Amino acid sequence: MFRFFELRKWLLLAITVIISISVITIMSPWRNIAYVAHASPSPLQSEIDQLAVNAAARAGDRTPTEVTWVATNRGAAWSKFGFTAAGSSSDPVYVLSILGTFSYSGGMRGNHRPKTWNAIVLIVDKTTGDSTDSGIMEHPPDLSSFGATETDSLAGISPTVNIFP
Repeated sequence: MFRFFELRKWLLLAITVIISISVITIMSPWRNIAYVAHASPSPLQSEIDQLAVNAAARAGDRTPTEVTWVATNRGAAWSKFGFTAAGSSSDPVYVLSILGTFSYSGGMRGNHRPKTWNAIVLIVDKTTGDSTDSGIMEHPPDLSSFGATETDSLAGISPTVNIFP
């Protein structure tokens, strides 16, 4: 008889703990958060991200939000953006679209009031890492026509260049 009451007491305690954990889990504000382990960026990704932040700083935004980039060839990039430059059209390049807030006064003639733009585009030579062409746009371009793109957050990355060379 004594064992029956002690066993019943432990059984009620176990049921209470299970119900409490279930209620806490259901009512928790963190119940929908998925914990994802993020891998360290590759050396290429780190170089692209730093290049994007440095270019954005030179264009007037020291805290750009993200960069979308893709590998292609110079000819495909030229035909999409209308760039003209020296070099072979089959040279491998990266095309970067950097989101931020950039100002440009419009050049030598006309209205010199600064206009705000939301994206800059860079074409970067894949073998040298040098930016060969650039442009400024109101809206970020769709780079998916070149192939699979990568998008990286630039939060927390600081420029490593003097913006007034």
